[in-house]
Amino acid sequence: MTRIEIQGQSGRSQSPVRGGAAILFGSPFVAVGLFMVVMSAGEGRPGDAPQWVLTLVGFLFSGAGVFVGGHGIADILRRRRQAKLEVGETWMRDHPWRTDEARDENLTRAGRALGFAAFMLLFLTPFNWFAFLSGGAPMPVKGIIAFFDLLGALVAWSAVYGFLQVAKFGRTSLGFERFPYFLGETLSVRFRIPPRFGGVETVRFTLRAIEEAYETRGAGRNRSKRVICYELHRDETTRELRMPELDEGRDVPVTFEIPADGPPTRLGERPATYWEVEAKAEAPGIDYSATFLVPIYARSDGTRPAENGSRLG
Repeated sequence: MTRIEIQGQSGRSQSPVRGGAAILFGSPFVAVGLFMVVMSAGEGRPGDAPQWVLTLVGFLFSGAGVFVGGHGIADILRRRRQAKLEVGETWMRDHPWRTDEARDENLTRAGRALGFAAFMLLFLTPFNWFAFLSGGAPMPVKGIIAFFDLLGALVAWSAVYGFLQVAKFGRTSLGFERFPYFLGETLSVRFRIPPRFGGVETVRFTLRAIEEAYETRGAGRNRSKRVICYELHRDETTRELRMPELDEGRDVPVTFEIPADGPPTRLGERPATYWEVEAKAEAPGIDYSATFLVPIYARSDGTRPAENGSRLG
């Protein structure tokens, strides 16, 4: 299979530091941040920076440590939960699936974008003070800070747009005709049309297999390990919404042929591998877009998937 890097795709594997290592990694940041907060309250503050700037920097350090440590704790709890499941429930040990449908992640992604935008705002506040209020920053520094301010504004706008999508279309879902699906079979799902879908005539569906990898990018001091997403398989289909099926219900059938040599889903591993269906449509005002995880696994024990046809009527 051709391996193509997906530009701008956010990975699901988060940081390569996991479990107890993440807790240990985040602890010094929490300690340094709290030390800076305490130090900012005293009279021996370094430089001419006001107290609120140093306090903010301290809270940012602590917040970063809590964020990394929190991911470590979540990883430990996830692995303990998986260990309690039955050995035969391979896919349920891999991910807490709903067996009847997958729901879009628009609200979650908009919330994450809003949180990241808020973090950028707080992170850039001390730099903005130095660049525009301290009176000692050269023009190139002001330009660099202004550039990062613009990036923060773009992230904030993406969050706002995501919330507008949710407000317009609500939560959408992709119904499973059976659970799970296996490599070499047909992926048969039903796109459940949201109530506020007026003006939409066609929806483009894309099935993708995505493999994530931890890679070191950058040069010199800018080198860092990042989560990079690669597309291993891609298939597209477009469905017209003005069809007889809509007279009987609000579901649109969508099918894809799953390649037999495709990768099985491994959401429980890091870095992860998974399959998703992306739905996009042009609409008046706010366009529609959503991504749904689909359970595609390798058949190894002769297990037959559970039929869900009665739930999709």
